[in-house]
Amino acid sequence: MTEEPSDRALCESIELQATLLGDAYGTGDTTAIDHALIRVADARTMMKNRLYELMYGDGSASLANAAPPTAT
Repeated sequence: MTEEPSDRALCESIELQATLLGDAYGTGDTTAIDHALIRVADARTMMKNRLYELMYGDGSASLANAAPPTAT
């Protein structure tokens, strides 16, 4: 892999996650490995917490579609 994948691409593809990690481990560079682990963990957390849908979804989970706050 020559360029960093986008966050969206990383969220959508388990294969891309594996490639990013494999490439990092292949370098033997601990900084690259740490960076790859953090990127993949962040992408997986975004998916788990449904933040991915908020950021990249079809718009149904958009903050723009959220109900306005009510006065208390």
